[in-house]
Amino acid sequence: MQDNKDEINSDAVSITNKNEVLAYVGVGEDAFKAPYTEISNITKCSIKENKILNIQVKKEESSISEKADLKTAMIIPLTDSQGVVGTLKIYYAKKYDMSHSKKSLAIGLSQIISTLMEISKIEKIENERKKSEIKALQRQINPHFLFNTLNLIAGTAEIEDAATTEKMINTLSRLFRYNLRTQTSIMPLEQEVKIMDDYMYLQQMRFGKRIKYICDVDESCMKELVPTFVLQPLIENAIIHGLSSLSEGGLIYVRGFKKDGKMWLSVADTGIGIEKDKLANIRKYLNNIFLLPDTSAFTNTENDMKNYADGEIKRKMVGVGIGNIAYRIKGMYNNSGMKIYSIKGHGTVIQIFFDNCSK
Repeated sequence: MQDNKDEINSDAVSITNKNEVLAYVGVGEDAFKAPYTEISNITKCSIKENKILNIQVKKEESSISEKADLKTAMIIPLTDSQGVVGTLKIYYAKKYDMSHSKKSLAIGLSQIISTLMEISKIEKIENERKKSEIKALQRQINPHFLFNTLNLIAGTAEIEDAATTEKMINTLSRLFRYNLRTQTSIMPLEQEVKIMDDYMYLQQMRFGKRIKYICDVDESCMKELVPTFVLQPLIENAIIHGLSSLSEGGLIYVRGFKKDGKMWLSVADTGIGIEKDKLANIRKYLNNIFLLPDTSAFTNTENDMKNYADGEIKRKMVGVGIGNIAYRIKGMYNNSGMKIYSIKGHGTVIQIFFDNCSK
């Protein structure tokens, strides 16, 4: 919640359901710490009409809230498949007119956060391990990425670049719609490439020329079925752990090709690389997974697998993305594997290979 407030440059942010304030951060937050704070009449109106409302005081000495000194607010309905479930409220301590860009941003915020709420709702009713593994990968599209991107969109809106603002909002919305709707375990590679391109567009808008991106996937591979969310988590790891700390940035190079009856996917970066000891542990972890009996990687619970394959190696050292992808590749495909190469100070390459036909 604090991240939300800081990234969108507001003075306060709150989230409500249809009856009460669930969370509030910012100016006057101590007044909202009571166990129950009923929502205002204007918030009820926003919920009832499912309408974004822009509010500001008529006089500078007035406040739109009885609990805090606030002059301007946006109230944005949050929805799921059943209708309006609450609101996101963004407050400012100064009085000003909302621009068209701000309103566009509000619509994008509403769509994106509503999608996240729908994801959360789905997660609560999913108990199958296979789906939960996919969801663990979906959560790799994390809140830091979301709100860094929203901050970027807000900055672009401020300079009134309407076309770019609209493209970024549409791209981010498309990314999270895919995140929500993808419940299957496999998907044509071309769909994974499209979502990867969307993700990299937003990252390049954020990092500018610091991040270069090349995607070289053979056309013959595009219709092949691959594990869902097999590329994006690896790319996110490359940016977060490999490139983001380098002032000069670097390159991410994605390849997809067929060789010797197998599909190969590769994600390489020119980042900071991995220490030898850690790299050895990651390799041992991955090797243990692919030494599992075929049925174990697919049907065992996570705790069973942890005892069976991990040994003294902590799964968190490897990361949710790499670990889950490895288990899913092993469980779904014959003659599969995952290789990692890295040189400290030069970069990292992760390669995945598997037979073209799933089990």
